[in-house]
Amino acid sequence: MRERQFAATCQAAAPCCGCNTDIKEVSMFRTLKVVALAVTATLVLPALAEAYGTVKDFSFTVQQSHLGNPVTFVFAPHRGRYKFEALQGGPINIRLQGKGYRRSWIEEYKIWMGPTNNDMRIASNGFQKGHWETFDKKVSLNPTRDLLKDYEAKALRYCKKHGKPDEKVVGELKIPFTGQLIADGPHYGFVRDFPDAFRVVDYKARIVCKPEPFEVKEVDVSVKYKGGLACPKKATLNVEFRTNKPGKHKIEFMLALDDGTTQWNTAYTYGSGKNSIAKWHRNYTFNNSVSRKYMIIVKGSPISSDWVPMKVTCGRAPGGLTTGPKPSID
Repeated sequence: MRERQFAATCQAAAPCCGCNTDIKEVSMFRTLKVVALAVTATLVLPALAEAYGTVKDFSFTVQQSHLGNPVTFVFAPHRGRYKFEALQGGPINIRLQGKGYRRSWIEEYKIWMGPTNNDMRIASNGFQKGHWETFDKKVSLNPTRDLLKDYEAKALRYCKKHGKPDEKVVGELKIPFTGQLIADGPHYGFVRDFPDAFRVVDYKARIVCKPEPFEVKEVDVSVKYKGGLACPKKATLNVEFRTNKPGKHKIEFMLALDDGTTQWNTAYTYGSGKNSIAKWHRNYTFNNSVSRKYMIIVKGSPISSDWVPMKVTCGRAPGGLTTGPKPSID
């Protein structure tokens, strides 16, 4: 009826208005109007749904190293290559918070290490859905080598690239953690929206690349004799240590005699080049013929000298085979 009235009115006005609209065109106009209203509805309904099933006051924090004992990967050189020595520090304190907006509630929570959901899960509600109006989850994560094995590998690569043999190098390693909250609430009609909130936060761990430790690389022992054929005769036991570092360093070593007698002694290195050396000696005076052997054993090291003979024969040049009492020491 309305279509006919509209058509009649339009046709009556045709001479002045130029209207040629018929009933079919009126029907088309009505159809377009209905479609336009439907489009408007689809634009409004999601906005209405956003008021429900969303997260409010979302917060995800990871305690940084300056607030506590930082997680630290320690590597030390061993035979020219860096090896893992220790994993220090921790725990890593994590907190995830949020609220349901209006009549919504928190349905799921997830905390994982890494930037993607496929990484290692730290905490979650699993398959059991929750119903929290206000959510507050705290996690204290104790670091282990197994947990951080991928990041240990990254730290090792850092030391291989930036480590120095004569000084300690300290670096930083970022370990990402992700927190997520998923909310739910009333929904309207065909609109089914599950908004959530998530955030990635980097925890800053430390890397320590130790310098090469001071080591004795070689030790040489020799004997120098003084005097004629007759006793008393003199002999000097000379010891020289060669090391891997310059400067002054303390060397503790054992002087061992082949009869089982031992004595601990100390020497100090000197030298400003790439390496340093240390020298030590002991003087002996023999009133009788003697034959014995000496060895130097460095404390805390696999390094030792060979057995070195000291032979004195009264009435002969040094090197006789007769034995005598222990010598006096100058």
